[in-house]
Parts: sequence; C-alpha cells; structure tokens
Amino acid sequence: MKPVRWVAVLCLLWPAIAGAAASAVEPYNPASTPMPVRFESHEVLTKPVIDADHPDARGNKYGFEGGTVVKIDGTYHLFVAEMMGDPRWFKMRLALWTSPDAKQWKRVSTLMQTNGKRRAESGLPYESLWAAMPIYNDGDQRWDLFYVAYDRGEGGGGRIRRATSIVAGRGGIGGPYQDVGIILQPDAQSQPWEGGQGTDSFFPYRVKDCWYAFYGSHKVRWEVGLAQSPALAGPWKRCAQGNPVPIEKVFIENPIVTLPVPLAAEGDSPP
Repeated sequence: MKPVRWVAVLCLLWPAIAGAAASAVEPYNPASTPMPVRFESHEVLTKPVIDADHPDARGNKYGFEGGTVVKIDGTYHLFVAEMMGDPRWFKMRLALWTSPDAKQWKRVSTLMQTNGKRRAESGLPYESLWAAMPIYNDGDQRWDLFYVAYDRGEGGGGRIRRATSIVAGRGGIGGPYQDVGIILQPDAQSQPWEGGQGTDSFFPYRVKDCWYAFYGSHKVRWEVGLAQSPALAGPWKRCAQGNPVPIEKVFIENPIVTLPVPLAAEGDSPP
C-alpha cells in the first residue's frame, strides 16, 4: 500500500501553520543537525483556495485556524477548525474538506462541534475545539484523531483528546470518529514552562518502536515540549528532560512533524 503523505499547502489557512521536522529521539537542534526534509515550492497561488466566498464556507462567521492536510490515493484531506459563530471561540466545528488537486475544495462533513454555551449549560466536557491532527494507527488499523479541547472557550485548561475512526483501514480517514477520552492534560506532571492555557497542541510521530509527540502550552510565550508513549493510544508521559524544546526562541505553536518518505517506505516510521 502506498505510504500516506503529509502535504504542506501554504495558501489554505490563516494564521500560518508552523512546521517542524524530527528524525531522532533527541530534540532537533538546528545548530548541529542537518534538516532531514526539504520543502520546495512548486506553485504559489495569488488567492486563497478557501475563503469567505467559497459556497461551502457559508455559516462560518470568523474563518479557519490550524489543522493539517493528508494526501491518500490522490485525494487531499484537510482537517481544520472553523470559528463558525458567536460567541467567538466558543461556537466551534472541526471540519473535513477534500480536494483532488489542493486547489478545488469541497467541505465533506462536520466531525465534531460545540454549541457556543458554557459547560454548565451544554453538558459537554469542553467549550471549544481546535487543531485536529489525524494519525494512522497501524496497531488498530484505524485513524486516530487528536485535537485540543478547552475547558474555557477563551483558551483555558486545554486538554488533548483522542478519537478513533469507526471505519477500519486507511479509507476510514473521513470518519465518523468516536471520542475515546483524554490522553494529555494539565496535572501533577505539568512542567514549569506550561501555563494556564493547558496543553494547546499535539502531534505524534513514531521513531522505531516508540511514539513521541510535540505538545504545546503558553505561559510567558508559546512553546512546545516532547511527550513519549509506547503506543499511539498511550499512556503518554512528558519527557523529563529537554523541555521546552529549543526549536524556536520567540514563538512556536502547533508544530507538524514530517519524516522522510524513504523511512515510511521501509516501514520504519509512518510519515
């Protein structure tokens, strides 16, 4: 089966999605480690491929943020947060869009959503949803969807939740997804650099028989650390040393890891 390819589509969303690359257990050090992946620009469009004028964007009042794109068997799958209505940052959707060429996009479905109410009124365990990241779980033969759920719609008490595709196999990427619970959250293991925003991003990648993930938080500035797990489903634990990871001194949020395609082809690590 062809490997899944992660695709950088720079004209899709605002604000820009930060990229990060890693090929070893130790955090990437730009001063001593050569970049294992190089991105090349093949085409730059002068207009957004999805904006307020797109017919499928009707009802999305405040636009898009975060997310990622995966290409499978010639189709691009965009997982993105939609700030659909009022109150802003409370009334949210995680949506799936697809495209045959990364230019012409169609909205396929709403994966999850909130209703704009406080938790005490809504009965939901969160008030807003962000940063949907799909990762294929070879062990379960299903897609795992990791996303950020905030206790407070203003961006407080972020917890990383995991959902799994009901349809088995790589073709199940479109869902539907069933939430299976929290895999990382503010707790006694939170580190001094983490702040009230909680865990605000999460992206797992495999290194041989172990899983690592960049997870983010905000205190003085937005930073990321590494967490580790023997399996994609967990249990996940923050790495005891090296956090926050010194990738960027000023600002880093929602990093996406890209591994070299040859590693994926050899079955060593999924891209």
